[in-house]
Amino acid sequence: DEKYLDERRPAWRSYIKQFFFGTLLLPLFGLGLFFFLYVILHRSGKLYVVTTTRVITRKGLFSKLIDEISISDIKSMSVIQSFFDRLVDCGDIYIATSATSDVEIKVKNICKPQEFKDMISTQRSFLILK
Repeated sequence: DEKYLDERRPAWRSYIKQFFFGTLLLPLFGLGLFFFLYVILHRSGKLYVVTTTRVITRKGLFSKLIDEISISDIKSMSVIQSFFDRLVDCGDIYIATSATSDVEIKVKNICKPQEFKDMISTQRSFLILK
């Protein structure tokens, strides 16, 4: 029986540059509003889900792109964080499977990426032991 374990969107704090420029440009005929609108739409259009058996990414507001992989097929995972990302505890997770030689799923700009990766690893270990 598949159950949802976690669901995340890109972190608000990963958009700090857009908020900064939006705030600077707000007095200029409201140009900053475009930065704020971009952040809201971009963040709303991305969702990352971990279930007991799959990792799912959903992208898009009007059109949808859904990628999913079975946790048991995961070959490797990497957490990528820049210096700034480490300061605000955000980052990316790249997930590869044995089916391809490239990264199959990129989970971008989430809070606590190591925690998210560990959750997937724990579930993967559980599935292997089953």
